[in-house]
Amino acid sequence: MKLLLTSAGFENQKIMKKFLEIIGKPAREITVLYIITAANLDKNPYWLRWSKKKLIAVGVTEITEFDIKEVSWSEIKDYDVIYICGGNTYYLLKRIYETGFDKIIKRFISAGKVYVGESAGSYIACPTIEMATWKHKDRDRAGLEDLTALNLVPFLVTAHYEPKYEKIIADATANSRYEVKTLTDNQAILILDGQERIIE
Repeated sequence: MKLLLTSAGFENQKIMKKFLEIIGKPAREITVLYIITAANLDKNPYWLRWSKKKLIAVGVTEITEFDIKEVSWSEIKDYDVIYICGGNTYYLLKRIYETGFDKIIKRFISAGKVYVGESAGSYIACPTIEMATWKHKDRDRAGLEDLTALNLVPFLVTAHYEPKYEKIIADATANSRYEVKTLTDNQAILILDGQERIIE
């Protein structure tokens, strides 16, 4: 399993360096399926452009923007990376389940490919997306009632951590059955073959 869960993508050069290291091929040869679905409800998803520029800056040019839809394994099996961008976590998870893309993601990871999550993309890797309600209680849930996520990791991630959120997260954590890991925009969690580490 090769998962890289980030708060804001490759803000930190150490995260980018580790990304290239775990793929193990020159940047110009890396192929990325760049999932933009979570940003569909935002009028100006600037982070999509920003994160893509970070990939291009280190030489990754084979980047295919993809809005989640029903797709066969044969159509995506040759990519090295699924990179799921941030945005509305609820809408993202809803589209994943509606299209069966959850099965594609799990098969992709089982095949030894790399999964990169950015904010919402990291949230859906967890057992639930309950943490998406903690700092944004009034956010549009896109009609999603069941917050069960992909359960790729046994803990919850809360992205974009700042000290001002400490009490909100502490209170929510006390009522959650899961361990909670906070990530600032300069941190990431790497899960590699069962081993977990923070990159900062």
